Amino acid sequence: VVESQECSDIDVGHSVPVGHAEIRSIKVRLCQFQPRGGEARIARTRIPVWLLIRQHQLGITDNEILSDYPTLRAEDLYNAWNYYRAHQTEINQLIKENEEA
Repeated sequence: VVESQECSDIDVGHSVPVGHAEIRSIKVRLCQFQPRGGEARIARTRIPVWLLIRQHQLGITDNEILSDYPTLRAEDLYNAWNYYRAHQTEINQLIKENEEA
């Protein structure tokens, strides 16, 4: 459940044999993921977690949500439900704010 990431490349090695060749340096990209704008969103999408939770609260089934949002996968919903369990106060506040807007 992420929207943005900060990445940096790190040089982690020099001269590594690979079969009959040799790799002169190895670089690894490390990324730290974080929600954008304070709202947790589903990775690869701009769909906020609070929206999916609210739909679920209104009785919309997982299959209906997946049909309505073709970019979502079942694992995305699983992750959203788990995120909600860990951050209920935050998500409930976002639902309230968006319904009052």
